[in-house]
Amino acid sequence: MKAAYRGKKLSKQSGISTVEMLIAFLVVILSITAVIGVVFGSQSIGLDTETSQEAQLLAQDRLEDARALSREDFNSVNDTATTTITIEGLNYGHKNLVTDISVCAKQILSRILWTDEIRPQNVKVSTAVSNPAEAIRLGGNCASTPPPGGWNPPVTYNCANFNP
Repeated sequence: MKAAYRGKKLSKQSGISTVEMLIAFLVVILSITAVIGVVFGSQSIGLDTETSQEAQLLAQDRLEDARALSREDFNSVNDTATTTITIEGLNYGHKNLVTDISVCAKQILSRILWTDEIRPQNVKVSTAVSNPAEAIRLGGNCASTPPPGGWNPPVTYNCANFNP
């Protein structure tokens, strides 16, 4: 074996530069992988933002249609069945939910649903509409906001005093 090295003596430092090169390549590869992940992640976020804005505009448009219908015939504003709207290959589901606040006021909730690559998404836009003729007929006694509900004060079942 000594003949193969012809008098060269191996030191403890031999091969260290190769290990350093491997570590440097590993750091470069991990950095490039991280950059690629960030680039594709930002593209996904940009696409999600664009889709959400498109759905928001669609919900507002459908809500304005319902408001215009309420000015023509207040009693014809009712819940709608879910309809599918396709824009640039993406299917949005739309539904209006109408809640009677009083005899002369209604709350309209316009909801848009769609599914991206990962999970279902939705956008909701709400407004209240009223029937001025009916409000005048009632002498102005017409509630224009929904009554508070769905919340009860907390009930204490047992109480302990921890003060000394």
